[in-house]
Amino acid sequence: MIQERIEKIIWPVFIAVWLIAVFLFLIDSYMDDAYIGFNYVNHLINGEGLVFNLNEKIEGFTNLGWLLFMAPFSYLVPVPFVSKALALLFIFITIILTYFMLKKTVPSLPSIFRLFMITSIAVSFDFVFFSNVGMETSLLSLLFVMAIYFQSRQKYLYASIFIISSLLVRPECVLIYPTWSVLLIISRSADKKKLFQSACIFILVLLVLEAWRYFYFHNLLPNTFSAKPTTPTDFIKNFIAFSQSGNSNISKPFANHIVLMITAFGAYSITLHKRPLGLLFISILLCGYIFAIYARPDWTGMGRYFASYLPTAIIVFISGLYFIQERYLKHIKYRKIIFSAIVLSLIFSGIFDFGYRLRPASYRQYPWYVLHSKPLVGPSKWINENTPADAVIATRRIGCLGYYSHRHIFDYRFGLTDEVISGLIKQHGYRFNSPKHDAIKNRWKEVSPDYLLEDTSVIEELMADDNKGSFEIHGIKYQIFKKFPINKNVDWILCNKITS
Repeated sequence: MIQERIEKIIWPVFIAVWLIAVFLFLIDSYMDDAYIGFNYVNHLINGEGLVFNLNEKIEGFTNLGWLLFMAPFSYLVPVPFVSKALALLFIFITIILTYFMLKKTVPSLPSIFRLFMITSIAVSFDFVFFSNVGMETSLLSLLFVMAIYFQSRQKYLYASIFIISSLLVRPECVLIYPTWSVLLIISRSADKKKLFQSACIFILVLLVLEAWRYFYFHNLLPNTFSAKPTTPTDFIKNFIAFSQSGNSNISKPFANHIVLMITAFGAYSITLHKRPLGLLFISILLCGYIFAIYARPDWTGMGRYFASYLPTAIIVFISGLYFIQERYLKHIKYRKIIFSAIVLSLIFSGIFDFGYRLRPASYRQYPWYVLHSKPLVGPSKWINENTPADAVIATRRIGCLGYYSHRHIFDYRFGLTDEVISGLIKQHGYRFNSPKHDAIKNRWKEVSPDYLLEDTSVIEELMADDNKGSFEIHGIKYQIFKKFPINKNVDWILCNKITS
């Protein structure tokens, strides 16, 4: 009776309270990258098109499905809150579906271990944090779990539709459906009629997406592929880091080789009982690992790219632990205690992660003040109220500024919203840390920004050779106009163009 009450009431209430507490703690925290998408949605619902800067159709995002999903709700409430509310809803649905899906996937798994599994998801830092700061993490993970849920009930077509839908949320997910299909054919597990139907849906979605992308943005790929190119050297470095359990793009502990081996056992155990389902798990996780190894290390230093794959990875990992316990450790008397201890260590490490990473001391340091963007909101609103409406502002941190200032933003460093800059980055193979870089000279002159907004270190470097309180960038003079404290010893400095 007590165990039943814990499993059905106390434990679910704990998970709900935990997730709501995190939601409330991060209620006004939004990643600067998320604000880029918010700005696109804002322009879209105002009838100005899916653009970051007015009249410039450039796909400076990789989460189209997430932006379009938020758009209808954003007519009623501000886009940032829509992202927050949807994230909480999607996390709850993901956890609930996972719990009930496990009954079909691993029927022998005791109910207490199912609770361990969903708790591990609920306290997984990268998954919950990036979901709550405006990114597409929760939607993508939900699509994966929905696909797994339907395949566990042998609803292949429904599962296929959800997997195909994932490519609308993140481009790398275009790999999942073909990988799954090839594995089904090789293993002779495919229903040929249903496979043909799903393949037609996949091809149709891909053709429609690319046709729309070409006619709207005049490109077949998002501009981010040029703005953030991966060179062969980058790939080799990432692979070496992965081989040494040190790839920062992969969320802890899934870069660890022992955890990876246990996860492989989990995929194998599911494939033994339900082959198409096991192959689906393998296809999703392969995509997650391939993309994490392919992409340049994220500026956050965390597993943002892998965060959406975490619920799937946790399911397979704990299934692997259970499989090893039942298959190879039957002779060990306390194997269930050992199993529980390992899973509980995963849970407590997740809770520790939240406490450690979100503590005030770290929350005020880079990259955290960009990850939650709180210090950036006030300056962005001030700029909206105190600069000309047609002003052009050059900066490397474009999201929050673009959303709140409603100004034309020139992204000189990454070129996410500027195809000339992104083309130069692709050509040179690196980003431009200084606006004085010779490669962007012509583009800077062409845009002729009215303002430059940068951190203290960048402005000090620009002024190093000038003692007159002004500096020159490609023939255009600027001077300090306003300083905004955004962190200890770091100001966001607004410099205006000096006109004769």
